[in-house]
Amino acid sequence: MMIASPINDNYGEHLKAASISGKADVAVQLHLPLKPDMPGKRIEGTLDLSEAKLADSRWNLAFTKVSGRTKFSDHGFATEDLHVSLDGQPGVFNLRVGDFTNDPKLAAQATLDGRFTPQTLISRADNLAWLKPWLNGSSAWKTVVNIPRTQPGLPAPPAMLGLSTDLVGTALSLPAPLNKNADAALALELQTPLPVDRGEVNLRLGDLLRFRGVIAKDAPMSGSLLFGPGGVPAAPRAPGLSVHGTVPLLDGTGWIAFSAKGEGGGSLHDVDVHARQLNLIDRAFADTQLQLDHGAAATQIRIRGADIDGSVDIPDELARGVQAKFAKLYLASESASASGSALPATIEVDDPAKLPPLRFSIADLRMGSAQLGQAELVTSQIPTGMRVDKFQTRARALSLTAAGEWVRADRGSRSNFQLEFNANSLGQMLDSLGFAGMVDGGRTKATLTGSWPGSPGAFSLSTLSGNLRADIGEGRLLDVEPGGSGRLLGLISLAEIPRRLTLDFSDFFSKGFSFNEARGDFVFHDGLAYTDNLRLNGPAAEIRVSGSTGLRDQTYDQRVEVLPKAGGVLPALGMLVGGPAGAAAGAMAQAVLQKPLKQTTRVVYHVTGSWKQPKVVVTERGPPRNNAAAGSRPAPGGP
Repeated sequence: MMIASPINDNYGEHLKAASISGKADVAVQLHLPLKPDMPGKRIEGTLDLSEAKLADSRWNLAFTKVSGRTKFSDHGFATEDLHVSLDGQPGVFNLRVGDFTNDPKLAAQATLDGRFTPQTLISRADNLAWLKPWLNGSSAWKTVVNIPRTQPGLPAPPAMLGLSTDLVGTALSLPAPLNKNADAALALELQTPLPVDRGEVNLRLGDLLRFRGVIAKDAPMSGSLLFGPGGVPAAPRAPGLSVHGTVPLLDGTGWIAFSAKGEGGGSLHDVDVHARQLNLIDRAFADTQLQLDHGAAATQIRIRGADIDGSVDIPDELARGVQAKFAKLYLASESASASGSALPATIEVDDPAKLPPLRFSIADLRMGSAQLGQAELVTSQIPTGMRVDKFQTRARALSLTAAGEWVRADRGSRSNFQLEFNANSLGQMLDSLGFAGMVDGGRTKATLTGSWPGSPGAFSLSTLSGNLRADIGEGRLLDVEPGGSGRLLGLISLAEIPRRLTLDFSDFFSKGFSFNEARGDFVFHDGLAYTDNLRLNGPAAEIRVSGSTGLRDQTYDQRVEVLPKAGGVLPALGMLVGGPAGAAAGAMAQAVLQKPLKQTTRVVYHVTGSWKQPKVVVTERGPPRNNAAAGSRPAPGGP
């Protein structure tokens, strides 16, 4: 009826784009002069809809359950807060045409307010369909479409779409910094032409970022993206995305995987971003500059910071593997993170199977205080995660070789590895690991087989389930003296903590304890380190250790048996008394009396309490009371 009326003469474009069906009540006042040249022609009326359907072909909109009033006249028409449903979600729709816009520059204005899912709005723009998997939830949206008047003799300008929301209720699962939980507020403002490829797109996300660019049909997105507060980014100068600015957190691994999948509808031209925290694989780096150059077949990322300096080459076909070369890579330790470091020691990775094959070479690798030297890492993808085919470090005092898997688990992920340590000197190895002044000498070989929750970098003795075998050659425990021999027990339990044990053999240990060999096996399970066969055999004494150390609650339950040897005492006395012949007699006496002397001077300690304040009690002196191995106890459950 309205199309057949005089209203169609001026506003036919908007009437013909819309279709209405359903129950309607129409009231019309038609004032027509009796003669064609007489003034006073006027049309006024109302259209009341109830549970009707309204569609607009221009914007791919189809409303149902439309209820409300529309006023019209020969100067245009306007709805009065129509209650509508869009994809099953309620909203309020208004359309003002002609003089009802109250703006002489506009031919029409449409608004839609309501709580919608992002998919409902994105589905109206094919160019943004790639965003759908990354947005979940619903938020209060305000949508405005302004249609300018067309000037005589000029082409019609594009309509302009404005979207605004605080995104409360919508989760963004893009890699950081473009991620947020549903409860967080992040103001979004979007201005774009309709169709989108008719002009420039401007986007603002709070103080996080601003985007200025073009989204052409069937062509990659191009534009400038600026992170951080400030003005409007510069106009794009080349095809692709130019990214600059400062971000609080940048998920480097996530964006590598994202770009490798061809996500985003665009290609990166260049990147120069400063990240206050950069996450790479499962590690965090502070105050890092990241620069990117996109080549024909690969993308190179240069990373520089206080703890990282290197480059990463990402092929267009990610299955070919990511290669990296680092001049330095300094990784925070779990203990540093626990002591209040600004950054976490490791970053949770939800699925290691998403990581591409890696081939890293590192000139200077450090983990906390541990100086591991040159390192090489080679990984491959497996259906359940990542296989570490090779991890090898080479330093002056230590070599480490490891292989294993990092796989998905029921909760998060889990690492299963075998590690082999070799050192010409245990003392130098411990020095390089940050535990200086504990041991002198001691050729060492150790093998650790076990698993722990999280990534390989999340290794911690307190969460380890596995076994350790250690064989140590001739060396000396330093400064083993009454009240100060915590270093000895620290070595025994392989924990990085100070301990104290008062021994009653100052004559033997005041200047350290030399040993010919040290050997033992350890079982790690449920936060405990257990051994029942650790032996330190030296010329002055033999020390046997059994029991457990609580690696989570930092407590002891250990038995330490000290068996002093006659050593060089009897030969020295024989020399003083009877010269060489006396010395020979003393040596013979030593051989005969060695075991009886060991048993006579034997002392057994029970060590309990906390690491900081251990309690040491002498439980036995002299020969053992029976032939059973005192203090032996069953090992905890295996891993």
